[in-house]
Amino acid sequence: MSYKAEYIWIDGAEPTQKLRCKTKIVGKGEQPPVWGFDGSSTNQAEGHASDRVLKPVFICPDPVRGEPHKLVLCEVMNIDMTPHRTNKRAALVEAATKAFAFVFIHPFGDGNGRIHRLLIHHVLAQRGYLPRSLIAPISAVIAGDLARYDAVLEQFSARVLPCVDYRFEKRDADTTLIITNDPDDFHRYPDLTVQCEATFGWLQRAIEEELVREIDFLRRFDELRARMREIVDMPDRKEQLFVKVVLDNKGKLAKRERELFAELDDATITALEAVFAEVMG
Repeated sequence: MSYKAEYIWIDGAEPTQKLRCKTKIVGKGEQPPVWGFDGSSTNQAEGHASDRVLKPVFICPDPVRGEPHKLVLCEVMNIDMTPHRTNKRAALVEAATKAFAFVFIHPFGDGNGRIHRLLIHHVLAQRGYLPRSLIAPISAVIAGDLARYDAVLEQFSARVLPCVDYRFEKRDADTTLIITNDPDDFHRYPDLTVQCEATFGWLQRAIEEELVREIDFLRRFDELRARMREIVDMPDRKEQLFVKVVLDNKGKLAKRERELFAELDDATITALEAVFAEVMG
């Protein structure tokens, strides 16, 4: 008995992409194949060359139609099977694999983490994943989730390290790592599924949570400075310094920092602290 496979993909609508779907009849025992569609109707092609490809990436039972029917989540490819410009999934997979591949090669003793994040931002920018004026604060999210970051690194290295033969040699004042077999294939064809999934999660949190917090902080910061200027006029540098030291001390100007604002009397300091508490919460 044949079944219905509901192909689902993300279109090219602007400014907000939408879900599209179409149904294919698939023979019993067969898997949903790569399929095609007319991209001109979904803002993913122009009329004169509109063939686009649906590549299945996840298949599950259809909860509406029931067994044996399937839902087929797809990514959109060009006719030459390169990722379409609207294929955000492919862009993020590319960013994650390039960034983690660099970390696992370890060409530098320090700075791998920073270059890892730089590569993520670079690839996402090159592929148009986000608006050109926006940089998602993924570094802040990873910095707050270092246990998982370490676990993701260990997930790869723990499998590869037992296959690498090595020894340490003392050379003058330095110790050199010597690899005695050829482990290149372990790095040439890595399974980075876990690393891609982690990067998806970090980027989602960066956009939906961290970016929202940062924008809210900037809004409050601008409001705070405007309210402070109603109380006292200070140079921009001094104004920002006051906000920083009060923020670091949970809303109060620490006694050890009082001399930095010797020109302000106690009543003014109290009024500024009150405004800080009201605006920053």
